[in-house]
Amino acid sequence: MPSCMLRVSGSTAKVRKFLAASSIQPARVFWKGEPSILKSRGPIETSGFNIELSSAEGLSAQSTQAAKFIRRHKSDILLIKSLGFSSATIVFGLYVLATEVRPWPSYRLSTAIIQLAAELGCNIDLSFYGVPADAP
Repeated sequence: MPSCMLRVSGSTAKVRKFLAASSIQPARVFWKGEPSILKSRGPIETSGFNIELSSAEGLSAQSTQAAKFIRRHKSDILLIKSLGFSSATIVFGLYVLATEVRPWPSYRLSTAIIQLAAELGCNIDLSFYGVPADAP
């Protein structure tokens, strides 16, 4: 099931500083030079980590949970900004909701998550996955 992640990348030194100072346990940490999950991409080009902000399904629930997570861990998240990572992106993993009857679904982000992302200097990405297996 898709989830909402905060993906951060930058120098190995910055990743080490964050991991040493933060109480957050990243879902994944990756290091420059390691083999990529997709072998065709070659080695990882920059160090970083992923933090799961929400495991909920759907943009509204993910957005609400992500905002709560960020507020609860604001000092740790602000550490990311203060360390000056090269990239910080909130990625919402979503199932494609388009159907033959409604081929143009709308996706709306809450004002709260947009404001938090702006305060933290984060980009926002929407990643779409195929139709869920249990869909009619």
